[in-house]
Amino acid sequence: METYLSNIVGEYEKFRGTQALRQGKLVLDELLELNNFLAPARDSHFKPQLIIPYHIVQEAIRKDLLHPNLPQ
Repeated sequence: METYLSNIVGEYEKFRGTQALRQGKLVLDELLELNNFLAPARDSHFKPQLIIPYHIVQEAIRKDLLHPNLPQ
């Protein structure tokens, strides 16, 4: 999840200071990570790289809270 979000932010940071972005002339297709993020869910990496891992972590935390395996 961290890598996925980091790639999107890093791509923005790379282009944010460019003249093309400031003048609104940057084509979205040039921002591959952002373009993928904005794509329909069936075409995007958002669900497999962010949503599914989030739910896995959330489920593990809930199991630990409901059935703690604490040392005696």
